[in-house]
Amino acid sequence: MSKELENKIVGTDLCKLATLLYDYSICGNTSPLNNAGQSCISTATDKLWRYTLEKLVFNVDPVGGRIPSDSEDITVSLSIKIEGVKLESEQIENPLNNLFFDMEIEGSRSNEHSQDIDSLYACWHLDKHINTSADGKTKYLHPLYHLAFGGSKMEARGNVFGNSLILPSPRFCYPPMDAVLGINFIIRNYLHKDKIEKITADPEYYQILKRSQERLWRPFFSSLYSYWNIGEFVVTPDFVPEKLFPLYC
Repeated sequence: MSKELENKIVGTDLCKLATLLYDYSICGNTSPLNNAGQSCISTATDKLWRYTLEKLVFNVDPVGGRIPSDSEDITVSLSIKIEGVKLESEQIENPLNNLFFDMEIEGSRSNEHSQDIDSLYACWHLDKHINTSADGKTKYLHPLYHLAFGGSKMEARGNVFGNSLILPSPRFCYPPMDAVLGINFIIRNYLHKDKIEKITADPEYYQILKRSQERLWRPFFSSLYSYWNIGEFVVTPDFVPEKLFPLYC
């Protein structure tokens, strides 16, 4: 299979997933995902694949334990900018050049002191750390791929989070996710299992998910595995387990 053909499969999977999400009534507007897929197909090259997913929105099923407890109309949205490479070497390499992954949680509640409706907001982000000359001065653990709460999108909203205390740490080591893996993360964490059981049991959904796991997660977990099996895998210096999971050291 040519590299260009393989890269076009990435975009085709996004378009197929958009159809599945709509057909199974998981997402009412899948055009951002379809647009990302079409863009990926049209820009595929023999070296890389890339796409931008503009805010894909999912309605969240009611859940107990939420804070504030009177919050309602909750949505979770996914926005991604990603650039991946086609790996052909026998070495374990980083599958991505760039990753910007934001998962925004939004809702509302009636203000008990006024007639207004308060907007509620939270954000998780999964990033690929960009190495700079200042890395040696990093004060806290900074895994190459990290999932963290807060970030610039919450900072931009200013001091509107009441008595919450939000810090940039910890940055949790987490495997890279593309749109497919990110959507699977959202629907399995925020939608009731009865609502998603048909789509997750669909063979086409399963194959789309497996291709993304093979593309992004196999090299990630192979690198981590190499920490205890020195010599079984040859890992490139920028993707060694100590960079993926600094708590090893």
